[in-house]
Amino acid sequence: TKNQLYSFVCHDRTIKKIFPIVEFTTTDHSTSNISVYLTRILDHFTVNKNVCLPKIIVTDFSWALIHSILNVFDKLTIQHYLKLTYNALIDSPKDAFWQEIKCHPHLCHVHFLRNIIKKILKMNKVKKSFIYAFFRIRSYT
Repeated sequence: TKNQLYSFVCHDRTIKKIFPIVEFTTTDHSTSNISVYLTRILDHFTVNKNVCLPKIIVTDFSWALIHSILNVFDKLTIQHYLKLTYNALIDSPKDAFWQEIKCHPHLCHVHFLRNIIKKILKMNKVKKSFIYAFFRIRSYT
């Protein structure tokens, strides 16, 4: 088993700095274990009424971490979250979606790009050039 380091950081928009809040290491990369740590962290911060909880948590592509965030912060399963997302996009008013979900998991674009690059390396030269140009443009926006 491999040690995993989890680091929670906060972005202060006023002073434009990122600073660590809490870190932990574990060899158990399961939803139940990560949820225990997240619950402890959440309990610690909710004791102080002056602390506001995050509206967005950026994560990598770990299903265990994504599920834990949804479970601890919003009491949702991934399936329920996806149904709410689908309904917000297709059927119901968007306000209902934003009211029900307090904390939104976002996927880190750096991790996303890394996964895309792995796929690109297996493509031919023309496709590689096109995708490279697209992501260069994307990185400037």
